[in-house]
Amino acid sequence: MELFKLHPDLAKDEDFRADVIEGETDAFEVLERLSDIILQEVYFQDGINERIKDLETRRYRSENRQAACKRLAEQIMQVADLLKAQLKEVTVYLAPSPPRVVITDAAALPEPFWRHPPPEPNKMLIKEAIQQGQPVPGAALSNQPATLRIRTK
Repeated sequence: MELFKLHPDLAKDEDFRADVIEGETDAFEVLERLSDIILQEVYFQDGINERIKDLETRRYRSENRQAACKRLAEQIMQVADLLKAQLKEVTVYLAPSPPRVVITDAAALPEPFWRHPPPEPNKMLIKEAIQQGQPVPGAALSNQPATLRIRTK
């Protein structure tokens, strides 16, 4: 640094250099303010992280409540043998769900019905083949129960 060439005493003694900088500049005041801001931001980020954890817990509980209510509504409609119920603000109905692929024997699946890597059944390809009438050993389509839908328009 140019300063050290002009003043070799500053290069040798860090305490002296710090005293001179503190006495002749605002550098230490600026460093104090910057340190305060840095710590405030760290505390702010910690608070945000805690709030995120709280909100994730709350979202999890909300999702469970929603799923439980949906199951209960489906059961009520199934027991009452209702496919549709027009309510004040929404229409609730049971809609047929498309069949899903169920792997009954993975070892029996032919090679073209595997994805690589890692080797796993390609359910989309299996579903297409079964729907086109092609038998696929080791797989079948399930009969899915009706799913509750809520229409607001």
